[in-house]
Amino acid sequence: MAEGVRRPDIIDLRGRQDEPAVLNVLVLSHGSEEALDEVRSHYASGEWEFIGLQVEGQVVGCAGAERLDGETIGMRSIAVDPSTRHRGLGRALIDALAERLGARRVVAETDDDAVGFYRSCGFAIESARPKFGRARYWCVLDMPDR
Repeated sequence: MAEGVRRPDIIDLRGRQDEPAVLNVLVLSHGSEEALDEVRSHYASGEWEFIGLQVEGQVVGCAGAERLDGETIGMRSIAVDPSTRHRGLGRALIDALAERLGARRVVAETDDDAVGFYRSCGFAIESARPKFGRARYWCVLDMPDR
């Protein structure tokens, strides 16, 4: 982080998915209005975990996941404001979700736009079946023992 800027705090965003400041970051994670509406519905119901990063009262990142089984979670959203990227904040969100949900494995499906992010976070990457005319990737991260 820049000198004089506080390290972000992890915050619970359950029930806050429609707040303008949260929505401004969440929209960065979804390519369509339908996908955005779907995750907002799951976050509103509390079915999926939804957390964020806050600096000096401003939400600068958010991430959400669903439990797939006892030890695996699936990433449903992850976004960091462009002005705060490349500082490890996305990985911090993944780690926080895994810890909160007691996950030993994190999985995600993504496209060319985000596969580099997952690779840089240590995920193993495999090609998946294309969707919507775009290449897709299956990303898997085994969490270290805590």
